[in-house]
Amino acid sequence: MIVYEIDEALAERAKDNLAGYEHVEVLSGDATKTSNLPALDAVVVFAGATHVPENWLSNLGESGRIVIPFTADDHWGFMLLLEKRGTEMHVSSLGNCGFYHCNGARQPDEAVALKSALEATGGKAPALGQMYQGRPAAEVPNVWYVGGGFWLSKA
Repeated sequence: MIVYEIDEALAERAKDNLAGYEHVEVLSGDATKTSNLPALDAVVVFAGATHVPENWLSNLGESGRIVIPFTADDHWGFMLLLEKRGTEMHVSSLGNCGFYHCNGARQPDEAVALKSALEATGGKAPALGQMYQGRPAAEVPNVWYVGGGFWLSKA
């Protein structure tokens, strides 16, 4: 298992704390910008994002999963579960959450759009269907949120 920590001091502490686990390797660095990621079975993120970084999606295995907090600028949002099934990316909400921001996985315009989409749910976790890359066509129904290079459909 490979663990990334962007803060070098925290990475050193994690290395010390996890030294007894031979199967765990802690790396200091920004996993959102790493170009040499291995094939990913699972990604668990502990900081609020507005999108899933492309390098995580492109390295996600056939049945890989990503759990990532999607949060607006006020730090509040929901936990997104993305499950890759062949070429499809199914998404669902695991419930509301609050997190500090994730370096490398936030865009200001996406944060504004995400806040608007979250406000439209009236404080409830969104009912989601799939994640698609690109932009939705104007006539596509069930669009919940549009990010920079992707969009999420309603269930």
